[in-house]
Amino acid sequence: MVASGVSPGGGDVLVIGGGLAGLSTALELAQRGAKVVIVNRDGGESASMAAGGMLAPQAERLEAGPYLDLCLQSRNMYTEWAADLEARSGGISTGFAAAGGFLAPAFAGDQVDGWVPPAEAGPAYRLDAKQMRGMEPALSEEVVGGWWYPDDMQVDARRLFRSLKESCIRAGVSVLEGPEWEVEALVFNPALPAIQAVKMRDGRRLAFGKVVVANGAWMNKLLPVPLGPVKGQMLSLRPKKDMPSPLNRVIFAESC
Repeated sequence: MVASGVSPGGGDVLVIGGGLAGLSTALELAQRGAKVVIVNRDGGESASMAAGGMLAPQAERLEAGPYLDLCLQSRNMYTEWAADLEARSGGISTGFAAAGGFLAPAFAGDQVDGWVPPAEAGPAYRLDAKQMRGMEPALSEEVVGGWWYPDDMQVDARRLFRSLKESCIRAGVSVLEGPEWEVEALVFNPALPAIQAVKMRDGRRLAFGKVVVANGAWMNKLLPVPLGPVKGQMLSLRPKKDMPSPLNRVIFAESC
């Protein structure tokens, strides 16, 4: 049913946001038989374009509890999910890597130095300074030891984004991008605790059976949730030609 003055959206489910969360949700829904439309204001603003790709609940030093349990479950699903995604996308690599684990260097008195990992999080090995530099010779002499988490993994967020987007398109998901597809507000049905329609930036109203809000840090523009964008810094380095990489695995220190 379409409310008066509201245009039908043309899909069972509308997903607001075309980052990794929105794309992966849309793909799962499409695989379950839903007709899905994604609207996305600007793909370049997605955190997916700047994410470090860490699948590392242990290196993140998460305390025991439900959040750690959720992250461990997610990490355990990634090997199969990444392989399935690459097959669905026609072979586009996700940049997923499970080998090597994460190395967390400790400096005297910092949080890593005093950390005791929860036993239920998985294998974690305390290494002294000599062992740390045995695994990563380029580490500073100031490193006093650290932790090795062999089960922590990584994924290339940009490659994952491309693989997900292609998988969505192949699964029949409609991906609509550009300023004209910015959702300005959610229109709630006063008689029911449900979204009646979405109001676009240009005034159009689109109605869908279900709406998924997955626009990340900008979610607070649509819903009263305590979320907002946080500025970060990222530096990309490339070794000189014919020079091997100085690092063999991901390094996750207290401030880096």
